[in-house]
Amino acid sequence: LNNAAEAEIEIENILHLGGELENAGFVSLVSPNADLLVEQKFTNTGELCSYGSKCEVFDVFDNTGIVKGFGRILSHQPIHNKGFVYAYQGNLVIQSYLSLTNTSTMANKPLATLHISSPEDVNNQGTIEVNAGGGVAFDCNLVNEPNAVIKLLGGTLAAKEITQKAGATFQGFGGITGNVVIEPNAVIKLTGPTNIIGDVTIGEG
Repeated sequence: LNNAAEAEIEIENILHLGGELENAGFVSLVSPNADLLVEQKFTNTGELCSYGSKCEVFDVFDNTGIVKGFGRILSHQPIHNKGFVYAYQGNLVIQSYLSLTNTSTMANKPLATLHISSPEDVNNQGTIEVNAGGGVAFDCNLVNEPNAVIKLLGGTLAAKEITQKAGATFQGFGGITGNVVIEPNAVIKLTGPTNIIGDVTIGEG
């Protein structure tokens, strides 16, 4: 199924697609009862919007477009975010049964929460933005790689362990839940009141 640019698919109940889905337009899961099941790869270069619903992909979910809203995005294979993932109006769960990579932007809008679930560590190579009134939570370890960015803008960032690499940017204020490891010559810059719940290990330099 190829949804062209400026075309729109609205799903109110269940849509079960036996093949691949390529979306360059707009796919909207318009109700909490909406389920989108894709048995093969889902390539999103357009916009996927969820209103408390579920999108389940049995192959790779490759996003270079926009994923936003609240609900659950689940892949049985890796999830690659090269675009934008925004939680707003509630809790958005992004879950992979294998691995998740971020080379672009993942964020929660104010008062919303973004929950990332992966059995492997998430190596952030893009930007994670944590806004006030909510937060971004990982149920695994988070590694902030060189040249990657974490913006703590009054919200709470949570992970089992957060590792800050040399050359990575991590700055702001808010809450941090989980053990924090600052590797040699790495920097975390706190610009306001910040509460860390967990152990903090600071390397040389």
